[in-house]
Amino acid sequence: MSDISQKAAIGQAIQERNDLLAEKHEREIECRGERSQAVQDILDDFAQWEQRLQRSMTQARTCPTQDQVSLTETLDEISAQMPVGEKLLAQNQGALPNLAPPAWLKPAAGLGMGSAPSGASTEMSTGTTLVAVEYAGGVVLGADSRTSMGTYVANRTTDKLTPVTERILACRSGSAADTQAVTDVVKYKLAFLEIESGRPAPVHTAAFLFKDICYEYRDSLTAGIIVAGWDEKKGGQVYSIPLGGMMVRQGATIGGSGSSYIYGYMDANYKPNMTREEALDLVSRCVTLAINRDGSSGGCCFMAAVDKNGVERKTILHTDLPTF
Repeated sequence: MSDISQKAAIGQAIQERNDLLAEKHEREIECRGERSQAVQDILDDFAQWEQRLQRSMTQARTCPTQDQVSLTETLDEISAQMPVGEKLLAQNQGALPNLAPPAWLKPAAGLGMGSAPSGASTEMSTGTTLVAVEYAGGVVLGADSRTSMGTYVANRTTDKLTPVTERILACRSGSAADTQAVTDVVKYKLAFLEIESGRPAPVHTAAFLFKDICYEYRDSLTAGIIVAGWDEKKGGQVYSIPLGGMMVRQGATIGGSGSSYIYGYMDANYKPNMTREEALDLVSRCVTLAINRDGSSGGCCFMAAVDKNGVERKTILHTDLPTF
């Protein structure tokens, strides 16, 4: 084949390739337009559902005995259609940039009737059982290992005993995202404090930093924190920081969703100046009792004993938990 013929063949191949690319691009544009229209139709449906819901609520307020039934029927009908609309919206998500369902769609069943649609997202929560006890010479902390999203177990081996410094730990309950963010900020501040002062941070200072953040952002955060550790000045200390940002030192404290099942057991069995072994046994039994009763608590029992020698971690598998 001559050079001219070879160049002509190459030019023809390049032209055919360009034609195919142009045709593919046109098909993508056409398909994108169809998807955009589909997404717009779905959003229009959402808007119509919102208007119907508002009208039904207004009627129910003015004539509650007659229109309450109508409101319930409207909610049931919308709840049945929402999963279909949300599925179509997810399939066509790429058609429009930064597209999201209307804000009112997420808490659609928050009127006290029925449950949220199956497609609604649930925030990850460390619905949990936390226990911290002071003993003669240090502190013992314990927690279960289950992280849940509603009724779904997102993680069954979560370590909720988060190191803050070498001899201070924090137990986290509430929103996993909130508690992790607050803990990261406190760890950052304490690291700078230890560099500037040249000595380990006091437990009270760490607890105060947690309290300061939780109180300042109390309307935005869902965070219950237990701070426990050991320092040279005061020895072993346990501080409870519940929702709202209050801070109080306690000889023994419990937190999380499973705590309501073990208040009586803790009151009956805790005594000041316990030995290390007694504190470990009490904490493990409290966590086990809560795991047996609380649906948001489960998995293993993570424990930590903190004294002047540092932190000693211990894990009790589910099969090895105490029996009653």
